[in-house]
Amino acid sequence: MRKFMIFTLVVVIGFCLTGHVFADDKTLESAVYYDKKTNLEWLVGPDKPTNWYDAKKWVDSLTTFSGGGWRMPTIKELRTLYQKREKCNIVPFLKTSGCWIWSGETKGSSLAWGYDYRYEPGSSILSGGSGGGTGKATLKRDNSTDSTRGFAVRSRK
Repeated sequence: MRKFMIFTLVVVIGFCLTGHVFADDKTLESAVYYDKKTNLEWLVGPDKPTNWYDAKKWVDSLTTFSGGGWRMPTIKELRTLYQKREKCNIVPFLKTSGCWIWSGETKGSSLAWGYDYRYEPGSSILSGGSGGGTGKATLKRDNSTDSTRGFAVRSRK
């Protein structure tokens, strides 16, 4: 019990130092969502406009959180979170006010792929750089909009 309390304190201090703030009173461990279909665990980043560099920095800061192994998601992994909804087509268990999620996949020296959950798969991307019509699009890594967010993902051990 004492080891768990010390671990929790270290994690809380670590998140305070990295600027990560959870919107509710859940324990940090319960903020990790496990998707049984994909065997992936997800963690939502700070719910504020975030450019790619800040999202990557936040994910990289999670080296010891809940056993480590966190990274930015791929486009293929982000697609698994699509669920038709009224405003933002992202599964409801990942609490975020943003509809655009950064991927760890980059293109060239200044672009990164992201996924825009405002549109149904197969519809046109109306904003956010160039897209392939399925939610996947590129943005400059130093850009952020009101809906750009970062998530962390890992395979369950």
